[in-house]
Amino acid sequence: MFFLSSGYLYLAATVCRIVLYAILISISCFLKSRFLTSYCLNTALYDRCCSCDSWV
Repeated sequence: MFFLSSGYLYLAATVCRIVLYAILISISCFLKSRFLTSYCLNTALYDRCCSCDSWV
């Protein structure tokens, strides 16, 4: 029973971490595209995390 509950806790923590990272990426994407437009347009990694055109 303990292993089952700890498995659920681990799964919940993993999901929470993924959601938190997604929120942080969204915020950083928004801030970069809002204030650092040239950086946004010139960074290939940025293109993967969000589309800059929607904010510029």
